[in-house]
Amino acid sequence: METFRMFLGSIGIYFFIYEICQIKTTENKKRIMISMGMLALSILTFYLSDKIGLFIVICLLLKLVVAIFLFQTDLQRCCSVFLFSFSYYTVIYYPIKLVIFAAGNAHKELKQIFAEIITIFLILYIGKLIRKNESLVYNIRKARSRFLFTAGLCGFLDNGIIYFVDYFTQGMEGRGITAVKILNAIVNVFVYFLGILIIYIDIIRQGIQEENAIKDKYLQMSKDHFQEISDHMQEVRRIKHDMKSHISSLEHYLKNQKYADARNYLNRMKDAGIYEVQVINLVGNEMADAVISHAMGGHKGIRIQCEGVLPANTGISDYDLCTIFSNAVSNAAEACERLEKSEKLIKMKLGCYQGNIVIAVRNPIEWEIDVDRLGRITSKEEKQGHGYGIYNIKNTVEKLGGKYFFDVTERVFEIKIILNMQGEILC
Repeated sequence: METFRMFLGSIGIYFFIYEICQIKTTENKKRIMISMGMLALSILTFYLSDKIGLFIVICLLLKLVVAIFLFQTDLQRCCSVFLFSFSYYTVIYYPIKLVIFAAGNAHKELKQIFAEIITIFLILYIGKLIRKNESLVYNIRKARSRFLFTAGLCGFLDNGIIYFVDYFTQGMEGRGITAVKILNAIVNVFVYFLGILIIYIDIIRQGIQEENAIKDKYLQMSKDHFQEISDHMQEVRRIKHDMKSHISSLEHYLKNQKYADARNYLNRMKDAGIYEVQVINLVGNEMADAVISHAMGGHKGIRIQCEGVLPANTGISDYDLCTIFSNAVSNAAEACERLEKSEKLIKMKLGCYQGNIVIAVRNPIEWEIDVDRLGRITSKEEKQGHGYGIYNIKNTVEKLGGKYFFDVTERVFEIKIILNMQGEILC
């Protein structure tokens, strides 16, 4: 009975790692077989041991080895997540155990087994809820190993406190013992909460650091774009300054019917690049212009066509607007780089209709795309063509209360985004 309960507890911890900590399992059959063998060895060790001292440590280490082979992550993170899951599994199991032990007169070990089974099903249910929230999954995976280890260590020490309090108060009665257990429960809640708070604060801090880094990046984009516009205007002024003289020279050749000289003069102008001025696509919004220009700067040989304009003041923060444009254009450019036959052309249409901003970005594709899976951070397809940037677009548009549509028609992929400048969708 006790060995079977230990087996269920081990399975519960691995489900905790997979469902709540969001660590993917390996697909390597050899590693899976090794992990199953190690799990069987840990159970056998527990069964043959006296359940104390060194054997408990050996069983715990064998469980860790199972996790190392079973889960697809690096050694440091696996150890941290295992300690965290081992410690916080008790947070779910212990209250269930108390409720079950308070009801009925069934055998003690049967109650423990029943509590383990309920705990496993509850973990599976919590994992299902977590997976429905992509933002939550993303934040959980951002949790850094050292903070998971710190939180796990807090929980592990707290489990030790629970064990020693239960051991020394066993069989004792009276108000003093009740007070000790109440105090112990308060300390337990505080320690577990402290561990979670450590992880949460680190995730928030990472988010702030990422946002500041992106804002700095967008500020530099804007600066570079304005410099590009300045250089462009200087080039136009230079050409305009010389154009009057060039026209006079051409008129002289034509008036005197020196057509060959006029043709040669035009060729010299062409060789000098006198009218090869690059046209800058402007959409009417300074920050959007800067992001589009920067996104296309690192992709040579790809053209972009913009139709329509955006208002200078959209009511949407530069941060959110740039997140949408940067990811949409960068994804399209990266997809175009993979093209072998189709023209590397990105078409962008912008406009305002009934108080809504409409953004459409189209690019050719030469491969299959599962539109329904786009933006899911657990999908393998995210690494090809249109990927993790789609998740950022979806997350930002949803935050703004907007709508997004993905479509593939005749080997052309399109993202269409609808945002309201006042924050309410009217169409």
